[in-house]
Amino acid sequence: MAAFGGVYRWAGAPYLFLAGLLAATRLGPILRGIPRHAWLDLALLAVAAGAWLQVVPLPQAWLTSLAPRAAEVVAEVSLRPPADGPAPVSVQQQSGIWAAALLSANILTFLAVRALFAHGGVRAAVRMVAYLGIVFASLGLAQAASGSGAVYWWWEPYGEGADPFATFINRNHFATWVIMAIPACFGYAVARLFLAAGNRPSSHWTTRVVALIDGRALLLLFAAILMTVALLVDLSRSGIVGLACAGLFFVLSGGRRVERRRRSWLVGALATAALVALFFADSDALVRRLTQTVATDQGRVAIWRETLPVVRDFWLTGTGAGTYETAMLVYQRSDRVVSFNQAHNQYLQIAAEGGLLLSIPATLALVAFFGLARRRLMQDRSAVFWIRLGAAAGLVAVMVQNVWETGLRMPANAALAAALAAIVVHAPRHGGEAEDGAAARI
Repeated sequence: MAAFGGVYRWAGAPYLFLAGLLAATRLGPILRGIPRHAWLDLALLAVAAGAWLQVVPLPQAWLTSLAPRAAEVVAEVSLRPPADGPAPVSVQQQSGIWAAALLSANILTFLAVRALFAHGGVRAAVRMVAYLGIVFASLGLAQAASGSGAVYWWWEPYGEGADPFATFINRNHFATWVIMAIPACFGYAVARLFLAAGNRPSSHWTTRVVALIDGRALLLLFAAILMTVALLVDLSRSGIVGLACAGLFFVLSGGRRVERRRRSWLVGALATAALVALFFADSDALVRRLTQTVATDQGRVAIWRETLPVVRDFWLTGTGAGTYETAMLVYQRSDRVVSFNQAHNQYLQIAAEGGLLLSIPATLALVAFFGLARRRLMQDRSAVFWIRLGAAAGLVAVMVQNVWETGLRMPANAALAAALAAIVVHAPRHGGEAEDGAAARI
């Protein structure tokens, strides 16, 4: 995250190494866990295999059958005649290889962290997210207060697009990270507060007051509020909408686990945190930003409309993971003052870059994940449930944001999403009520 969210290849390379190293150290548990999560794991492996197949050179006869326009697009971009020899379906092989490597690293991270969490470490991971959130939200707020448009006050990114914020080159990508981190931290804080206050409806009010001064819970709430303030200052509309949906999901899903009085307390805690964040935000700038939504979204509609021909022409194989910008050099028909380097819709971009080759296993993986996540949430009767629910709410937030953005392309965001997914579906090795031992030590 510190290295510009991993947007540059030199910044993302360490992530590839660390993901591979982590997977290698947990190889045994990963392999033993596959039978328990067969549909999910096999679908994820199929996604990775499909991305690598896109960069494998194929005979021209095969390429013409599978992706008839691939050679034509490559020729138009390179200004050279189509090659006669074998060529991949990816219209930019180097970009395809890098994207396939990142995708594989994300999947390995999920598998390795899930195996790691079976032995504990969920709470420590969320605390680390909270610490990182405090640091980078503070950095973003300091940069905004100083009026600097440069990352770390010296790195000025090139190209058109949203302004940088904190360590991210694009403020919407920072929003992607925090809208996943905020619900996870809040869920952990709720678990702490509920345990400290006691689970008996007759708990005395003084017990609940003492619970409110729980040091770790206050730290987690502070992190969540500070990141929310940073998100509001960041003025990412897609992020704000995503976080609002995450809060709604958290209340609706978590409210079923508590009696009505505690349910009101849960809603009140969430509303209080939101009000505190709004108090420190620039309300005038936020209102102006929200009123620009219709006008600005017209640009996204144009991008979506001009992406559809790519989906149509490459419906089977896609243009290749990570090649959207290259394909749009040919397909973009709008004013070239601004180049379309992303689809501003994660789902549409997957369809354009992956075709059915990646879209089908990705859909199967999502369906399998939803089923497993629902089962884990229903079975968990410990306080860890609230951490799982917070992680799930973070994923809901980013899925909503993905309707307008493609923030998961950033390695820092993808790694956090993989960790949250592992929190949601991990199964403690010894079963029982609590992860890491007794729930009382949450």
